[in-house]
Amino acid sequence: MKVLIFGHGHLASLLREYFSEAVVSQCDVRSLKEVETEVKKYKPEICFNTASKTSLEWCEENELEAFNINALGAYNIYKACRESDTFLCHFSTGCLFQSSPSKPVYAEDDKPNPKSFYSHTKVW
Repeated sequence: MKVLIFGHGHLASLLREYFSEAVVSQCDVRSLKEVETEVKKYKPEICFNTASKTSLEWCEENELEAFNINALGAYNIYKACRESDTFLCHFSTGCLFQSSPSKPVYAEDDKPNPKSFYSHTKVW
């Protein structure tokens, strides 16, 4: 199976170990052109998106950059995969809901109520 991985963190390295022939993209996910070029070049059957800035503090101090990577970058990968009919598996962290003792478990269709800027980038 041809696999293309976006991101360079711990999850990306685990996926790389599991899919030994996988390619880990070096492109800048903020650039739709670069992402499209990678997808066209490698013609994967599946893309994994693990690219993200996850430090809450960093995201608060670098809002535009956090948005560009976490929201726009994810959209660029989605768009390139959709246009090439490539299956996309998008990984994202939590923090979409403020915890509440009255509702400890949330469903997919529950409305997010993010507290931090980082969490907003994951909702977007």
